[in-house]
Order: sequence, then structure tokens, then C-alpha cells
Amino acid sequence: MTPQAKRLGAILLAAIALAVLLQTWGAPDAVPAAGPSRVARRPGAAAAAKPATNEVVKLRLAQLENPPPEYRVGRNPFRFYDPPPPPPPPPPRLSAAELAGLRAPVTNLPPPTPPAPPKPQPPQIRFKFLGSFGPESARIAVFLDGENTINAQVGDVVLKKFRVAKIGYESADIEFVDFPDAPAQRLPVGR
Repeated sequence: MTPQAKRLGAILLAAIALAVLLQTWGAPDAVPAAGPSRVARRPGAAAAAKPATNEVVKLRLAQLENPPPEYRVGRNPFRFYDPPPPPPPPPPRLSAAELAGLRAPVTNLPPPTPPAPPKPQPPQIRFKFLGSFGPESARIAVFLDGENTINAQVGDVVLKKFRVAKIGYESADIEFVDFPDAPAQRLPVGR
């Protein structure tokens, strides 16, 4: 056997002996089945431990029979809850004279005013904008009314009710002849 192997064997044997010594010294004492448990595990700590008493505590059955307190659901931060509105207040109590005054017919009311007639609305545009052609200074818009094709420039009146206000590449703005205050409507291509 080589000297290194002997040295390694001696170190291994010392480690095993140390582990066995620590295991036996730190092992807990055996606890009797019916007797009180020992608190101290080391020989020096036995004097500092309290002596065990053989006192029997009386079981209070009334405390065991009390039902547990009720669980009340609280606010759940992961669920939205909109509380119902509070109930309306009760109607005020009126005296007999006040009730009689409420039930009496009212004869001196002025006649109801008739509602104002509705404001006239601009007519609906029933033709479609097909597109435009020509130079930018003199663009011509092409409209389709049923089977009739209408060509118009800016300022021209179409179907006696509509005026072409602006012609773009993909839309045309149409104003109303009889409603100068009404805003112009934009017709996109195909509508």
C-alpha cells in the first residue's frame, strides 16, 4: 500500500469516527410512552428545564359546541359590482285639505300651444358620383341619376336642386340650392 493510500484511509477512518461520535452525543433520549416528555437533550441543559407536572386539564365542552362565527363575503377586487340604487324616499304625507286641493279640477289653465312645425330639411341626394376628369383648373364631375349621365363643373346646378361646390379626385361636395345655410355633403366615388 502506498503512503498516500494509508494517509487517505486514516483520514477516512477519523471522519467516520467523528460522525459516529456526533451522532451518539446529539441523539435524543428515549421518551417513555405514558410519561411526560423531556425538554432537555443535553446533559448540561437538564438542570435548566422545568420539572414536569402531572396536572390534568379539564375539557370544557361548552367551548367546543359554539358554532364558528359566520363568514361574510366582502369586496372582491377581481369582480366589478355595481350596487343597486337606494330605494326612493316615501311620498310626503298630505293633510285632507291638501288632498282635496289636489283632486279639484283646474279650470283656469291656458290652452296648450300647438307644436312648432318641423323645419324643412334639404332633399336627399339620389344620384351617384362616378368620378372626374379634365385639368385641375376646369375639372368636370360625372354623376349618374338612374340611367342618365350628368356632367357638371364647379358652380353648376344639377337636377334644379343641387349645386356642385367642389370637385376632387375621389369626391365631390354638393350644396343645396334652396338651403344656402345647410352644410355641403361630400359624395365619395360610387355613392
